[in-house]
Amino acid sequence: MTEGQSRGRDQEQGEGNAGGGDQTASSHRGGRSMAEWTTLGISLAILFGIAGLVTYLYLAGGAQPPIITAEPKLDELRHDRGAYYLPVEVINQGDETAEGVRVEAELVSESGSPETAEFTLLFLAGGERARGTAVFSEDPSKGDLTVRAISFQEP
Repeated sequence: MTEGQSRGRDQEQGEGNAGGGDQTASSHRGGRSMAEWTTLGISLAILFGIAGLVTYLYLAGGAQPPIITAEPKLDELRHDRGAYYLPVEVINQGDETAEGVRVEAELVSESGSPETAEFTLLFLAGGERARGTAVFSEDPSKGDLTVRAISFQEP
């Protein structure tokens, strides 16, 4: 066997490899490093935290059905081109979502004739507030005004 062939065989067996093969073996022999343990601990803490949060939200999460209220904003009333625009704030005080929320505003003016305005909100999540506008031909601040939610759908 020649000297070059002998040197190649020694390198294949790990001899004369400047400790390269021994370095890999020593890191596996000593177990995990401090950085690996730290990363594992942080990963497990995050995983258990997410699992705990999901469990809490499932068990304690609100299951109260939609409770819809409508509040006229008379201080924001505006008059333009013969019409009175009354903003109405609609609130879902429940936890669940309501779809197709219909709001009715009825005004009985000084003349005694009732006037009705209605609008629909497509979507109102639990705890959410939204606005709509009721339009009247008479001044709502000078009559008997009733604003209420009249219907909604549960998704």
